[in-house]
Amino acid sequence: VIAVNSFVLGTTDGYVLCGFHSTDGETLLRRASLALHEAKRWSRGKLVLFGDHMEHQVRRRSKLETELRRALEEGELIAVLQPQGSLATGALVGAEALVRWRHPTMGMLPPAEFLAVARDCGLMRAIDQLMLGRAIDCIRVLQSEGFDIPVAINLSVESIASPQTVENVARALDGSGVAPRLLKVEVPEDALMRDVTASTQTL
Repeated sequence: VIAVNSFVLGTTDGYVLCGFHSTDGETLLRRASLALHEAKRWSRGKLVLFGDHMEHQVRRRSKLETELRRALEEGELIAVLQPQGSLATGALVGAEALVRWRHPTMGMLPPAEFLAVARDCGLMRAIDQLMLGRAIDCIRVLQSEGFDIPVAINLSVESIASPQTVENVARALDGSGVAPRLLKVEVPEDALMRDVTASTQTL
């Protein structure tokens, strides 16, 4: 018995123009690689010509990575609370702690501005751990104001696949004075499906 399989082939290309974008071989290869990376961001079958903005994006991304590492050390990442209410009663029933970056020159940055960079440079677990502590602090503040409500945080793909996650959550709660029932840990579906075995063990 002979098995016959069918394959659909496609190409994704990034290209430069010698003499227009540069005459130096190393520069041409680097810029062609940037154009290819841009093409892969869109879809298979894309043909992308190098543009000067691509090098600008790389420089900005590199600068953002350096600043993000500093921001973690200096406490610039903060938690803002998104309230959750009951449709039936209108009462406040919970909140979600969302990360924001209080950037010294660019102002308050939403997650879309820096989380992709954090993923690429391996900082997501550090941000998750930071937000865990921030959420517990928020719970204590809410309790001091008379609100005994749960606060939720999101765990990244990197954290849900880590065997240290359960221990990290337990350690953060231990000695905090916060009842575990008041901390909700939310897991995105893509995190579960990335590594089903590791996700199941963590859950």
